[in-house]
Amino acid sequence: MSEETPSASPVPEGTGPVPLHRKAWFQPAVLFGLAMVARLVLIAAFPDPWQFDAYQRWAARDHLWVQVWLPATQVVVYAVAQLGGGILALRLVMAFIASITVAMGGLLARRLGGERAGWLYLPMAVYGPYLVWSVVPYQESTLLFALFGGLLLGKRWPVVGALLIGTLAFCRYEGWPLLLVYIAVHRRWSSVLCLWGVVLYFGIDALGLNAPYAASPDSFEDWEGIENKLRWKYARYLFVHLWYEAAGGGLQWMLFGGILMVRSFPWKREQWVLVFAFLGQLAATVGWMFSLGVVFSRMSVIPGMVLGVLAATEVGRRWPGLPRWGRTTILVFTGGLTLWTVGVTVPDVQRMFRTMRFDVDMVRTVESCPDDTWSIVPRRHPGPRRRHDGCEVLQGLTELRAGQEFVCEPWEWGGPEPTLRAVWTRKENAYVVERLGGEATGECPF
Repeated sequence: MSEETPSASPVPEGTGPVPLHRKAWFQPAVLFGLAMVARLVLIAAFPDPWQFDAYQRWAARDHLWVQVWLPATQVVVYAVAQLGGGILALRLVMAFIASITVAMGGLLARRLGGERAGWLYLPMAVYGPYLVWSVVPYQESTLLFALFGGLLLGKRWPVVGALLIGTLAFCRYEGWPLLLVYIAVHRRWSSVLCLWGVVLYFGIDALGLNAPYAASPDSFEDWEGIENKLRWKYARYLFVHLWYEAAGGGLQWMLFGGILMVRSFPWKREQWVLVFAFLGQLAATVGWMFSLGVVFSRMSVIPGMVLGVLAATEVGRRWPGLPRWGRTTILVFTGGLTLWTVGVTVPDVQRMFRTMRFDVDMVRTVESCPDDTWSIVPRRHPGPRRRHDGCEVLQGLTELRAGQEFVCEPWEWGGPEPTLRAVWTRKENAYVVERLGGEATGECPF
């Protein structure tokens, strides 16, 4: 595990770790620029954020502890809202964090495998699953930022690196075991500082300051009907879909590069942490898959970004020793796979909106009547979770909040006196609107 232990297989000259110098900014700048441009294009193409965690977070923007989630991502949401930013500003901030994370991933690959490894990480700037889920307020970006940043800083500034790694305790629960791995592989007193997040978490819990705020009373439990999902036929269905979802991001291709690590043992400290991060996330993904009963691209984000560093590192170290046809094959196949994974982002995002297109249309109707106050009888979610899509989507795509600016009738939170009422009808498969008071103004059609 020690970084000072000589490698069993010698590294070809010119492929070892590259020290930072005055021109070292160029490679991470290219990675950051490509990642940021791709995310700006995606935001411009799809100006509405997607999926319900993002909607809940925005509706709870005045709170730090929301639902069952750890607060790291919500801190970003809270800060943007307190500074007066809106939904677009939040998405731009998330895109910036993701782009910095991509640049750090490239620097990490460069440190471990040489300059070529840094360039081989370039496709991860537009890695499809991360591209989709990094422009909305989800936990993946904050976890990867803390992981990559802590590993990068840990060698030169061990105290700073340990403190940044410690923020994993507030990102996702899967990050907690990595703190023990970090301490074990570094074997120095400063690494123990990474436990500050866990200590603070339990301190906050003991004081009762982490009472979660729910932006809606709907259920976000993941384990309903778990006994039905454990049947062989259903399990096989889930694993087949997980394989195809991973293929959409090229995860299997990256795995070939990662497997080369077996021949470069013993590993460096950063590699040990990344390997455990990958394996731990795979285990968490299987549990996540069975709890939800569905598979989607978000499950490939952390495994793919971490595996990308490991694969780029190993291929970069061996690049000078590869035959010309081998290099050409890797470049062509990786280039084609990059275009493929970017191409699947559009249908992936469209799939996010497919089940709630009626609610998005209703949001546009509400926005066309800015002088009115609404009461909503929402469409119920068609899946296993008990929630009301109409109210969730309205809170997530606008500045309105149930009980304050509009009435969500099933929630019984009250609200202002409505002038318009929208009722979801399954017979017509649409929202039917009736006026309760006031008069139509501007472009309002009612």
